[in-house]
This record gives sequence, structure tokens and C-alpha cells, in this order.
Amino acid sequence: MLALLMLPAAPAAESPSIDTRQLETRLADGTTIVASEGLVEPRSIGSVVIAAYAAGDPEFRYDNFRSGIIWPRDGGLLKLLAAEIDGRPGEEVVVITQSAGSGGYLSGMAFRWQHGVLAHVASVEGLPPTADAVQALIKAAPKP
Repeated sequence: MLALLMLPAAPAAESPSIDTRQLETRLADGTTIVASEGLVEPRSIGSVVIAAYAAGDPEFRYDNFRSGIIWPRDGGLLKLLAAEIDGRPGEEVVVITQSAGSGGYLSGMAFRWQHGVLAHVASVEGLPPTADAVQALIKAAPKP
């Protein structure tokens, strides 16, 4: 048993998930964005919590919480990414979910990250599983 305690630790991945109900991405300014399903909620429906953490030491990327938003979700988290949605200043954070039913429908939510605040831009739902949710959000977003 002592030999097990002396084994070297495996190297950490760049952006490990804390658990399977969470996705993470980093924006151009170094901000870390984390999207999480509510831990007490069913995987198929509930809320998504999007939290933004200021850039800092990569080993402590969750130390400086800046902003967050809670939004309803239909389905489990599928993707989290940054994409240009509405042509306005600030980066948009896109959350894509997939329904648990037989249709596997997609939903998408876009949130603008600007001046240290997350704000909702657009949402789409009921998309076929092969749809491009980012393109659907671009069409749904209000134009400047």
C-alpha cells in the first residue's frame, strides 16, 4: 500500500471538467467561462449556470469570479464556445444543449461578455440534431 502513495501524479489536462455536467472555454481576453447544469436537477431539463472568471494564474483560473447568469435549459450540455453572433462589441458565449428525447433536438443560447458582465443576446430551440445552432443564433439575434 505504501508503494501506491509514492506513484507520481498524472499530469493535469489544460481544461479539465470538474464533472460531466460542466463545460469550460477561454475567451480571447483570457476570461474563463464555465457552463454547468444544476447538480440537483435532472440531466434532461433544468438550468444552466454560466460563470465568468477574470484572467489570472492558469492554475487558479476560478479565483476571480466576475459575472454570472442562470438560464433555463432543455437537455444536457453539449457545447460551450465563443462565436460572433450579433456584430456588436464584446464576445458572445454560446451554450448548446441537446434534448434527451428520441428527437435529440438542439437548443442554443448566446450571451454577450462585455465590460465584465454577461447578458443574454438570443436563444433558439427545437433545432434538428444536425442543425448549425450558431448559424440559427446569428439569424435570431437582434441586429445593431
